[in-house]
Amino acid sequence: MSNLCIVGLDPGAKGCAAFLTGSGATARIELFDLPYVDGHLNYRAYRDLLRRWSPNVAYIENVWPRSSRAPNNKGQGMGFVSGSKFMDNVGALKGITACEVDDCHLVTPVSWKRRFNLLKQPKSESRRMFAELMPACAKLVQRVKDDSRAEAGLISIYGGERQGLFKMVPC
Repeated sequence: MSNLCIVGLDPGAKGCAAFLTGSGATARIELFDLPYVDGHLNYRAYRDLLRRWSPNVAYIENVWPRSSRAPNNKGQGMGFVSGSKFMDNVGALKGITACEVDDCHLVTPVSWKRRFNLLKQPKSESRRMFAELMPACAKLVQRVKDDSRAEAGLISIYGGERQGLFKMVPC
């Protein structure tokens, strides 16, 4: 199973794809910012990225927009137009991925974040955890705006563990 490639996807305006290959100590990960043009996913560029890597398994974060009208969001959520654009991009990611990858899984943020003890933690903790697990890639997630890269990487690591590529020590 050493030729298994897993893609982890963190959708969003700063979305990212993380391709995990190898197993155990030889695991390697590559991070790619998703190809957006004017806030819209470039479908062909994303499809070409998937075809270049040919992942066997995909783990896609199952997300939805936060409404600015919800009581707990205190005006920090998305309005109708931005929420609609966000869901268009998420739907396109899911559809294109399902067409190119035979084994697709939707994973809620609660599921993968629980695995890494990141529930209710700031995004900086995702960057710290990713850098700890993949020290060779720590430079790729050192900026505050690299949280999507770190989270895509963690989603692919979560998928790698679920696929039996390696066993992580419990966090």
